[in-house]
Amino acid sequence: MTTVAAATPINTFADLLSALERSPDLADRMRQHILTQELQALPAAFARMQDDIVDIKALLAQVVARQDRTEADIVDIKALLAQVVARQDRAEADIVDIKALLAQMVERQDRTEADIVDIKALLAQVVARQDRAESDIADLKAGQSRLETDVTDLKAGQTRLETEFADLKESQNQTN
Repeated sequence: MTTVAAATPINTFADLLSALERSPDLADRMRQHILTQELQALPAAFARMQDDIVDIKALLAQVVARQDRTEADIVDIKALLAQVVARQDRAEADIVDIKALLAQMVERQDRTEADIVDIKALLAQVVARQDRAESDIADLKAGQSRLETDVTDLKAGQTRLETEFADLKESQNQTN
């Protein structure tokens, strides 16, 4: 037979429960003897895990926002590429026109040397513009490739975060 505080006898389990209700200090001391340190630490660990989940949700929100911006950038790049293609089509049409003009100029070559000099200057400008257009297209393609790599990296990172979140959630469910 055990006694608690004012010499109350504890003969039954009900007596023990009654004594624990009357004396929170006794309940704390019993918990320290009965529960392992790991079990006593669970509430704090659970609180930290909840904080981690909040942090993960915030990070996921950032990833989603970045993904949205990336997708918007892709739309913008596609629009720019469409403009480049349209300009290239116009440049190619201009080249066809220039070739026709050149044929006429060749026929007129005997009449004027000055016209030939002007045509050569025009051709040099066309070639320089074509070179610039091709260089710009190559730069756009390289930029698009880098963007696609970044999007792939973002998707992989998002997948890792989703997996870690699922693992955390599963761990939390197992703890409960």
